[in-house]
Amino acid sequence: MLQTIHEKLKGPFAISILGILAVVFVFWGVEFVSLGSGPNASGIKVNGTDLNGEELRRAYQEEINRIQVALGDQDVPAEIRTRIQGDVLEGSIRRELIRQRAEELRLRASDADLLESLKQYEAFMVDGKFNKDAYYATLRAENIEPTRFEAQQRQQLAIRLLDRGLAASTFVTKGELERTAALRNETRAIGYAVVPAASFVAGIAPDEASVNAWYEKNAKQYMTAETATIEYIDLSLADVASGVTVTDEALHAYFDENQQRFAAAERRRASHILIAIDQDEAKAKKQAEDLLARAKAGEDFAALARQFSQDTGSAAQGGDLGWAEKSFFVGPFGDAVWGMQQGQIIGPVRTEFGFHVIRLDGVEAGHAKSFDEARVELEGEYRRNEAEKRFGDLQEQLDTTTFESGGNLAQVATKLALTIKKLDVFTRQGGGDLGADPKLVSTVFAADMLGGSIARTVPLGEGRVVAVRVAAHQPSQQRPLAEVRDQVVEAVRLAQAREQASAAASELMKQLQGGGNWSELAAARSVVTPAGPSVTPRAVRRDDTTIPAPVLKSAFKASRPQNGPAYGLAALENGDAVVWAVTTAQPGSPESMIPAERQQFVERVRDDLRVGDTSVYVAQLRAEAKVKGNTKIFD
Repeated sequence: MLQTIHEKLKGPFAISILGILAVVFVFWGVEFVSLGSGPNASGIKVNGTDLNGEELRRAYQEEINRIQVALGDQDVPAEIRTRIQGDVLEGSIRRELIRQRAEELRLRASDADLLESLKQYEAFMVDGKFNKDAYYATLRAENIEPTRFEAQQRQQLAIRLLDRGLAASTFVTKGELERTAALRNETRAIGYAVVPAASFVAGIAPDEASVNAWYEKNAKQYMTAETATIEYIDLSLADVASGVTVTDEALHAYFDENQQRFAAAERRRASHILIAIDQDEAKAKKQAEDLLARAKAGEDFAALARQFSQDTGSAAQGGDLGWAEKSFFVGPFGDAVWGMQQGQIIGPVRTEFGFHVIRLDGVEAGHAKSFDEARVELEGEYRRNEAEKRFGDLQEQLDTTTFESGGNLAQVATKLALTIKKLDVFTRQGGGDLGADPKLVSTVFAADMLGGSIARTVPLGEGRVVAVRVAAHQPSQQRPLAEVRDQVVEAVRLAQAREQASAAASELMKQLQGGGNWSELAAARSVVTPAGPSVTPRAVRRDDTTIPAPVLKSAFKASRPQNGPAYGLAALENGDAVVWAVTTAQPGSPESMIPAERQQFVERVRDDLRVGDTSVYVAQLRAEAKVKGNTKIFD
């Protein structure tokens, strides 16, 4: 048992546990809960309690990495970095205030609650069940004190109690329900006409000044990709498994150690007649009792099953369910079959499927499998376990040797008998068979890696890890205008086409507001729409998906029409300009909903109010808090 746990603490298991242990649920997300001052103190005090600086910096860096991957070659702008720093810090402050309030209210989790919480972590399970040895071994492998982890769990549970308390105090008044329904379920008759930017492109010839101005203003769009030439050692579970040699001697030894797991369980063969429960349970039970009496009186059981059983899977076979272990059946059915004698007929037995009349047709005693019977299963399991064990050992050696190598991958490769591979072009979108793993990208382009003097290991999914160093670095550079001139000219043409489409749409709207006819004006300006020269206004709600989202949002944001249609403008993502018209607006009403829809609506409104109440509650805590800042925390 302990050996299995030890093996799991290497490789993919160790990768996942870091993510699991570092977070706890707090109201509306996940975040580490600091337990006060310590070696990771940040200098940021919240009502006298110091936040965990390491966790603040980790959260900030993870968000930066995520955005960097999305931006590709472009650096994360300074203003975005500043905003993320503020969001991470403010979020941590508010979560600490929530923790403190739960403590002030003396909200406590019982030992039973704590144990139930620990049982939810897959990392602490063996064969699908919580295992104390796995629990302590996992925490020990990650250098986490059980008392600290359990304290964090108790905090998490206490905060959930606070959240439930706030939720229980939230209720929906009739006025709130009516106001919300009037807004959310409002219908508006919306028509729209599209002025396509593409219709103006052909007539645009950008002058040199426009081209130069665009190039200067959008210089960051015309940069070469930042690249790195990397050397790496690739260690994969699949490669390790292919090198595992299986001998009869090893298989026999493994079989002897695990013989109890290769036992064939007792099997039984049963037939049944199922009477499903529709509306009248008593009627279904009576029918099953009648069939039981007929079967016991000597009528052919198979014939009765074919005629009356409502189990479409077995009725045609006379109710025969074939040979099966007890676990194959639902609880009450399995208990009944395993309590019968061969040839016995019993019933009715009630399960979630209905009432059953059951006959036991055969019993096959359980027996221990011989080595030959278990060989195929045995060999696959042995090969898999041996590969995982070797992979874990090799990964541990790779981590240690890479750390001690000073960037000398040749030394690492020699010691582990592995091969150094080279990838000439690796960008912030990844490259080659290494893919675009965010951790690998952030590692390769970390400032201390770019000099090539250090190497690091990075896990790439389950069962794969690489040791990598940067052999050469090519920073992103400005591409000369001559090289990208065609792209710039096309961008200017599109931008000017969008401006002309917007101007044409504005002119059309002015004419409509002046009393012009919608269809005639749309047709006169050759406006292209999904349904011809114009779209007849039709009633839609805010969640409509047939009208472009920018049009829908703009039309519902506008004031309701008073004396005649209301007109407005919207821009589509492709640059097309849109003129929309709202001819009528009808507020929603709870009374217009069917009962089931109304109940769901009430629950949604209550949830929204709960979130709002919680936000106000936390905002009040923040307003009253004494916070001492440290402006250098993210430096």
